[in-house]
Amino acid sequence: GNSIDLRPTTESGEVMLRATRNGSVELRHDNTKRFETTSIGAKVTATNNDAGLIVTAGQGGAVTVVDQRNAAYSAKFYMAGSVPAIKNNNTNTSDNTLRIEKGGTQVAIFDGNGHFLPGTDSQYNIGSTSVRFANIYADTFVGDGNFVELDVDGHTELDNVNIAGVVTATTFKGALEATSASFSSNID
Repeated sequence: GNSIDLRPTTESGEVMLRATRNGSVELRHDNTKRFETTSIGAKVTATNNDAGLIVTAGQGGAVTVVDQRNAAYSAKFYMAGSVPAIKNNNTNTSDNTLRIEKGGTQVAIFDGNGHFLPGTDSQYNIGSTSVRFANIYADTFVGDGNFVELDVDGHTELDNVNIAGVVTATTFKGALEATSASFSSNID
């Protein structure tokens, strides 16, 4: 025939391994296909949202993905102590970025200089109107000068801020200096 099945000698129904001529090789768990070779590599099949593929490596061990066109281009997935890590392991190129993609489109980039960048300029947000980060800690906030709005909810302390346009506030802390043709205030 075109395939060979490996079964226990005491049983005729359950297939443990199936090899097909000019085709796949399947490994089965309890007669369910879990691992299969394909024409382009291999496929692991899971039946629920739990771990479909578990790789156990020794201390400092890693799963390395290598580009078959050039072995110098590779990435490592490993445990750095108790913390999962991803490492761009390219050895003969200055491109040491990590990219996050969705459907082939670059959404975010960690470049080789430690910068976290959007995949496209002015295209992606950090957080959303309904799901926000609790805090953002930064030494400097720099924009291109074309801010449409700065919406701050809650308590915020800002030093040396120039504000143009309409400002609504309930409390001012410290000194307030304003220049305008029409300025009114109830500041105590």
